Order: sequence, then structure tokens, then C-alpha cells
Amino acid sequence: MIEIKKGLQMEEPISYKYRELSGWWHIFGVIITVAVALYHFIDVPNFGLPYFIFRYIHWMLIAVLVFIYFPALKNSRRDRPTAIDLACTLGCIAVGTYVLFNYDVIISRLEAPVITDLVLGALFILLVLEGGRRTAGVPLVVFAVVFLAYALFGQAMPGLLKHQGYHATQIISHLYLNANVIFAYLLSLSLRLVPFVILGSFLQKADAGLLFQDLSLLMNGYFTGAPRRPSLLFSGLVGSFTGSSTANVTNTGSVTVPLMKNYGYNPAFAGGVEVVASAGGQILPPVMGVAAFVIADYIGVPYEKVILAALVPAILYFITLYFMVHFRALKDGIPPVTQEERPEFSKVIIRAVIIFTPLVFLVALLILGFSPPRAVFVSLLLIIALSWFKADMRMGLKKILEALLSGMKKAVEIVAALAVAAIMISILMMTGLSLNFIVMIDMWSSGSLPVALAITLGVSLFFGMGIPTVAKYMLLATLAAPALVFMGTPLLATHLLILYFAAASDITPPLGLASYAVEDRSDTPPLLVSLEAFKLGLALYILPVCFVYGASLLLQGNSSEIIIAFATALLGCTGLGAAMQGYFVRELSYCYRVLLFVGSLMLIDVGWIWDLIGLFLVGGIFLLNHRSKKLFAQNQEI
Repeated sequence: MIEIKKGLQMEEPISYKYRELSGWWHIFGVIITVAVALYHFIDVPNFGLPYFIFRYIHWMLIAVLVFIYFPALKNSRRDRPTAIDLACTLGCIAVGTYVLFNYDVIISRLEAPVITDLVLGALFILLVLEGGRRTAGVPLVVFAVVFLAYALFGQAMPGLLKHQGYHATQIISHLYLNANVIFAYLLSLSLRLVPFVILGSFLQKADAGLLFQDLSLLMNGYFTGAPRRPSLLFSGLVGSFTGSSTANVTNTGSVTVPLMKNYGYNPAFAGGVEVVASAGGQILPPVMGVAAFVIADYIGVPYEKVILAALVPAILYFITLYFMVHFRALKDGIPPVTQEERPEFSKVIIRAVIIFTPLVFLVALLILGFSPPRAVFVSLLLIIALSWFKADMRMGLKKILEALLSGMKKAVEIVAALAVAAIMISILMMTGLSLNFIVMIDMWSSGSLPVALAITLGVSLFFGMGIPTVAKYMLLATLAAPALVFMGTPLLATHLLILYFAAASDITPPLGLASYAVEDRSDTPPLLVSLEAFKLGLALYILPVCFVYGASLLLQGNSSEIIIAFATALLGCTGLGAAMQGYFVRELSYCYRVLLFVGSLMLIDVGWIWDLIGLFLVGGIFLLNHRSKKLFAQNQEI
């Protein structure tokens, strides 16, 4: 009998990356972190101050936490900030307060900054880059430096890459003093993202991991492969609130990967399941790693329209993962769990009500028009209140503080990366490259939409190293989305495609960084995990292309078209899972796998001719496979 490790707890995420403050520094860290967390639940529109002030304070507070909690080097002190960290902290406070108290004067001399503006502006850019290096790593900062160099020397570039050229003083003034640049949209976005990351941390502290383990065993305990499904449920849901596939892998992987390995599964495959589930969280309504709000704001559509359109593709994605896991488990011959190993129904239901009720309220409040901070705050209060109905879930002061601290550490990483991404987007807008890119994509693709989509995916993979999904989405929305819309793709479908490609970059080998984040959990080389994740997450590349060509998958069109599109896509997802894992009714030959793969793609695509051909291929292979298994069984009896 397989021993189930009940009550697996979340380990402190990427603990090697954070400082563990001690003594008075620990007390100070707790106080400042809790204060910063509570600041982000202020309902800005009803507070009576200009919004840009909240954004400046937001960056300043987050930057202070970056230099308190994230050491400069691996061998830096871990129990307290160093002198360099304190100097950086004071620098953050200085560059922030200078603008806050002098903004009216500064805005009047935006085109002619004084020396103080330039010195503090240069310091500000350096601090943003250093914060990004400490939290997201060197590749992101290298990209930002390349963009800055392009702003300085772009007049020497050829063709459409050429621009008029900018002096260093112009660049510094533009990035630091202009409230419509770094401190505009992306930091407005990150200001709203923080409460959702904290909510994800509260879900973890409320033992959501144990719930999904038990729920999966209860629902699927009679079937092969049940132990792998907690990763799909747990990582997908929590990933919807984190805004970063890599951060989510590091956190939820401490529950899901050991659980799957405990059942004797291949470590690389276990890591791959965690990676693709976390990436899928970025496309899963209602939050979609906060991308639901970003897309709604960016293209000017209601929030509920975005999550409604994103619902069916997200369901199909996770159904594909389910069948990938199911067929792989059948292939490996993993038996279902025994009756003794299944949890009690009543205990699981109570735990499920405690976890899911606040999430239902969250969605309802957002649809009713509540601001995100207020809606999340109500959900947090509900989690805390409902947790007291079950003894082992109760959230006292200690658990609440731990959840706030853990959530803010994750949020700090994402916000710091978004600030660096804001530099890149600002340079794109400043130099006009974002407009020229429309012409470049049209020219490179020769007007072919499939080629343009391939270019868009390539750009996404190029910018995908270490950047949170929502930041990659903003980069691609600035660069590639206008070109695709210009070529005739629907606006909402285009931006959902951009989001899917942004999430896909986290799992694409050889540089899918989410696979590197799970390395210490799976004890497997990251490249092997990334290859498994690529095969498991293939729908992340396929589905967006299909809904760009057929809006039925986005619930647009008449009801019969939507039902047929969903039903055939569902069959296609089943076939895709079988083809990629090499098992349908029994093991498949490579010839059958290729035919099944082609047929599955035809079923997922919207169009009745393709559906008929796909149905013939998938149905035919199923019947042949079933007949082959039956004959094999008869021969075994003889």
C-alpha cells in the first residue's frame, strides 16, 4: 500500500532567496511589511488624493522591502540588511519623497530638468534595475539595459529600428519625472496586483493544499492516476492569484511535487505537471494572474466580458492536462488508492466550503463593481472568519502575520520586475519602436497571419526570461498586438492570445524558467522538466491560434456554434492527451500517435470540415486501438 503523506505543508518559498531577519530587525521587518500590505488595501478612488501619489508611495514602499529582504549576493548577510542595503533603502525614500513634495514645481520644468532632478533620476533608474536584479535575476536587467542603450544610440540603427536619438538627460527626465511613464500603467497595475498575491498566500496558509489533495483523492480515488491531479487543481487556482508562473511553481511545488513523487511517479514528469499547472493559472479566470483586469483596462471592455471569453479556453487547457496525466498514469500502470487511503467526505466538504466561499464572494463583488482591493479584503476576512469553523484550519494572529509576510515577499518580486519592464515599455513608446514594429511584423510575415503569429510567439519567448506573465503581456500588447489587430484578428481574441503566449514562455525549453524553479523539488535537471512541461502544455500554444480563427471558443456567436465548437474541442483535447502520452485504450504506435495528433488538432480547430476529418481520425484510432486491446486479451487467455 502506498503511504499518503497527509497534511503536507507549504515550505517557505525559495527560502535561499529571502533574508530571515533576526532580533530587532525581525520585529522591524514584520511591522513595515504589515504596514505596506495594509496600504495596498486602501480604496484609492475614495481616498481623495491624486492617483499618481499612491503609485509613487507604492513603488517607494515596495523598493524598501526589496532591499530589506533580498540580499545583494548569495554570500551576503542573511540575518540583517547590510550597509549597502540600508543605503539603497535611503536612496529609494529620497527619490520617492523628492517627487512627492516637489511635483508641482517639477512638472513645470519637465523639459528642462535641474541637476537635482537628473542626479536623483539616475539614482532612481539604478535602484529599479538593482531591485529587478535581486528579485528576478540578471537576464531581465540585461534586457532593460539593452533598451536604454537603444534609446541612447538608436540613431545609428538601420531601417525601421532607427530613431532620432535621445540624450541621457532626456531619458532620465522621461523615466523619472514623467508620471505617465514608469509610475503610470504598470505600477498602477502592480498596485492592484499585491492584494491578489496576498490572497493566494492566505489560501496556502488555510491549508488549500491539503484540501486539493483530499478533494482529488475523494473524487478520483477509484481511478488510475488520482494522486497527480492535486497539482492541476491546487497550482492552477493559486497560480491565478500570483501573477508569476515561476513564483507559483516555487511555492505550490513544495506540496504537489513531493506528493506525486511519493506515489512513485517519474520526478521529471511530476515537475512538469507542476510547471504547466502553474502556467495555466495565468489564464484561469477569475483573476488570471491579474491579467483579467489589465486586458479589460487596456482594450476598454468590461471585466466580466474578459473572464467569460477566457473561461472555455482555460477549461479546455486543464482538461487537456487532465487527460495527459490520466493516459500517462494508465501507461505507467499506477493503481488507484485504496478505500483506507481516501479521506472522509464530510471533512473534505467542510474544508472545501471554507476555501471556496471567499472565492465565490470575490468574483461576485468584482462583477458587482467593487474595487479589487475592497473585494479581496472582504474575501480575506471571510477566509479568516470561516477558518474558525474547523480546528486545524483556524487562522490566529500568528498565521495571519505569516500569510501577510509570505504574500508580500512574493508580491515584492513581481512588482520589482514590473518596474523594470516599465522601463522597457517606456523606451518602446519614447522611441516609436512600438509603432514601427507593426510595419516590421507585416513586412516579415508578408501579410500572412500564421507567420505573424509565429513571430509573436518568438518575440514572447525572447522576452520571457524571468519576467512575470503580466509584464510580458504588456510588452507584447505594446509590440505585437497592434500588428495582429491591423491584420484583422479580433481585438479581445488577440489580447488573450498574447496572454497565452506570455504564459507559454515560462514552460518552453531550453529557457523555461518555471522548470528551473522546480528543480530543487523534483531533483531532476531543469531541461528534462522543461521538455516534459512542453509536451504537457502543448495546448497553451494550440488553443490561442484556434480561438483567433474561430470566436466560438470565446463564447461569441450563436449557441449551436458554441456548443459544437466546445464538444469537438473537448474530443480534440482528449485525443491530444493520448497522442502526446502514447496511450489511448492501450499503448499507441508512433504512426497512430501522429495520426491521432493531427486529428486532435482538426477537432480543436473551429470549422465543420476539419471537425469531420478529425472525428474520423480520432474515432477510427480509438476503435482500432480498442479492437487491438480486445484481441490481445483474447490471445492472452488462450
